[in-house]
Amino acid sequence: MPESSLAGTMWPSGDVIPPGADPNDFESHGGIRYRKSADPKRTPTLDIPQQSATSGTEPDPIAVRLSTLHQAPVMSAKMVFPLIGMQGLNPGPVGPRSDMVRPGEAGRDFTVFAPDGRRISLSDLRGKPFVLFMVRVQSAQMFCPVCLPALDQMNAARADFERRGVEVMVVASTTVEHCREFADALGLNFPLYADPDWSVFRAFGSGRLGSLPLHAWALLDSQGVVRWVWRFHGDDPEAALPMPSLVMDKVHEVVLR
Repeated sequence: MPESSLAGTMWPSGDVIPPGADPNDFESHGGIRYRKSADPKRTPTLDIPQQSATSGTEPDPIAVRLSTLHQAPVMSAKMVFPLIGMQGLNPGPVGPRSDMVRPGEAGRDFTVFAPDGRRISLSDLRGKPFVLFMVRVQSAQMFCPVCLPALDQMNAARADFERRGVEVMVVASTTVEHCREFADALGLNFPLYADPDWSVFRAFGSGRLGSLPLHAWALLDSQGVVRWVWRFHGDDPEAALPMPSLVMDKVHEVVLR
């Protein structure tokens, strides 16, 4: 089907709601529209057209591409490829492995890079509880839009963590240069640490799908002991990415109690 005939069925921006839908069922992050989750402390669901131009059942790559071009006019080129890839990758389950770090165990060492290029290791973070949010990013042109709502909300939530004496470290699986570009594109008000070797992802056993590691969260106490960890497992009914508010609940439950 020609692109021009499909374009009219796509929505012009993340803030434009499909005809007949309740606007209260949607929210927008980074120019992409999401359906709200039944649990507001978990990520919304990507609102991707479900009607294929060919089969009538599965999402169609052309439709996904066109909806992205309209929903994210600023970042459209950066969102097209990962959206299409996620359609094929995310349904596959990734099961837990025996080598995964568990709550109550010491966190495994890692090395990441601050925006100014400084090397940061686990030992540098001891003395204060901290939250790790591991984001699937390969470059400024290829990242996971499932993480966008949590990143967006962390802009506001980070100050709440710090008021409670908890540091926040958001780590992306790419270079320092790409992290800077990505943070600028999304207007992040916190530093984005670079992990081009996937050091953190491996240390916490996030797993991977395709060519990208999977997103994950970890909460460590002031001694570097893991108190809570969340990983994506494709067949886990609780697998929707937690939002910062749910992570804050975990802070009170396992660190500040």
